[in-house]
Amino acid sequence: MASNSYVTIIKEVISSRVIEADDSKIDLDFFDDLFDEVKKEIRTVAKVLRYPEVDDDKLKSYFEVAKREYLSINPVDIEPASALTKENKETWLTSKRTESIAWNYTDRYIKILEASGRSDAVVNETKVSSLDIMSRLGDPKSPDEFYIKGLVVGEVQSGKTGNFNGVINRAIDSGYKLIIVLSGIMEDLRSQTQQRIEADIVGEGIDLDTTQNVTKGVGKISRFGHLGGSDIEQVVSITSFKTDFKKGLADTNFSLNHTNILVCKKNIGVLRNLVVGSKGTEVLKH
Repeated sequence: MASNSYVTIIKEVISSRVIEADDSKIDLDFFDDLFDEVKKEIRTVAKVLRYPEVDDDKLKSYFEVAKREYLSINPVDIEPASALTKENKETWLTSKRTESIAWNYTDRYIKILEASGRSDAVVNETKVSSLDIMSRLGDPKSPDEFYIKGLVVGEVQSGKTGNFNGVINRAIDSGYKLIIVLSGIMEDLRSQTQQRIEADIVGEGIDLDTTQNVTKGVGKISRFGHLGGSDIEQVVSITSFKTDFKKGLADTNFSLNHTNILVCKKNIGVLRNLVVGSKGTEVLKH
């Protein structure tokens, strides 16, 4: 329990130091040199919160765990993306089509990346790679049915989650009405993914401490929908941090007149509910 508490404190300290630092100085060396600078600050916070004291070696081990967790979500370096595709395959996302799309969700997401201390290189690569992946999907406005599948591969701490959420934001802007995220087989992982989706895409969700619906992440940049005084449609999360796509939700026959997003486990019962809930609708899974 103490280790989790210390890791949480350290991640918050790391985040504040990144935000305060010059973007040009944020690299892996920045994090390697950070421990000695923040050690005293961590101990002060821990003392106020009455956490048990730990020696330097233990504190250093907690710092390394916190650093890895932080960098897994907030990479500071990213390699340019490359792609393999069928020859002579034309994209629907031409320059003209790209210019005609109002990238409201994408722009809001990019702003939250910038505000959270991501380096310019990471932000720019997220813009480029998410657009490239989007161009390889199907045209959501097409009158013809299509089935397209693909695979995105990346190293640990390479920005896969950031890229993934960038693609989802672009999909919403492009006109996709239903997005299904399959997030492993364990509920705790599904719940973590749900919270990340709420922060990076939806902009609102349940606060874990108060259990009240609150504005989150991108929602603090700008609110969409009626409550935000905006004519930009608000994406609706059918699932929550405590509720997967259960049979009760499937039976509600949620409307595709709204843009919906679901975060679900790879569980046979949940997948069966998805099939039942999507009967008679055009389902686009990512």
